[in-house]
Amino acid sequence: MATTPNKNAQHASIFQAANLIKPMQRLLSSNSMLSTVDHLSHARVFKDDHAFVISSSQDWYLSSYMRNEHDTVPSYHYFDADMKCFLWRNNQIYLKDRASHIAVAREHINIEAAVTVQIKTDAYSDRFIFANTGEKTDLLTRLINHPDMLNKMVEEYYQHANELIHEAEKHKFYINNPLIRQNENEVEKLPTKAINAFLSHALKQDIRLTEKDYLFLILSIYGHKPKEIAKQYFVSFRTVENRLQIIRCKLQCSSTQEVFALLHKTGAFNLYLSALIDKIITI
Repeated sequence: MATTPNKNAQHASIFQAANLIKPMQRLLSSNSMLSTVDHLSHARVFKDDHAFVISSSQDWYLSSYMRNEHDTVPSYHYFDADMKCFLWRNNQIYLKDRASHIAVAREHINIEAAVTVQIKTDAYSDRFIFANTGEKTDLLTRLINHPDMLNKMVEEYYQHANELIHEAEKHKFYINNPLIRQNENEVEKLPTKAINAFLSHALKQDIRLTEKDYLFLILSIYGHKPKEIAKQYFVSFRTVENRLQIIRCKLQCSSTQEVFALLHKTGAFNLYLSALIDKIITI
């Protein structure tokens, strides 16, 4: 049964995850050899077949989140505020081998050329895909012909990835919830009017949700059940369920997963909600 760390541990975990993932994001976007790679994915598959995946693809992350029919909804996930690096845990691995890993990567990005590297240990195996699209394919050809360059690129990335996954593994049942502080009265103020106006323009319909509506919605997206939300905000279970149903109806979505995808697609999540993550983490 899933366990939840205490509130101090939750706050520390958010802070630690941010400290680990930001160097990763800088590494992927810096002037290092990795910055010349269009797409990176890394799957660490453990002996019990659960896996952590790191990817530079937002589409892959969203798809994994929404594949609940295959039991691949991540029980741990984190991404940086710039939406450049994604980490999630799969409860049922669907990257069983190199071929399936490449097939999943091709599903989410138009890969023209890819180099794969596999590292095995007694506890797990790491599989990396470095891929480029279009005219950049000659870079990967150079890497194939110069194994020393490829090894250097893997080593440059591996240290950061190892620390990040090691931290996530300690919190395998923890879903990072950037909107909740240690006290529910300390929830960061949401720019409700601005979000409503933005969504109204993007969806070409009048959206009028309250601050509590957005909090209920985001809590639901991040894995909180209606009973948990009701207890936290001292309202009835039915109140929460009814509000979530009204929200989904207003946004013309049939599920929380669809709402999550909609917020990303319109840009509302990145523009308004992800900005709160850094504010909360730095406190």
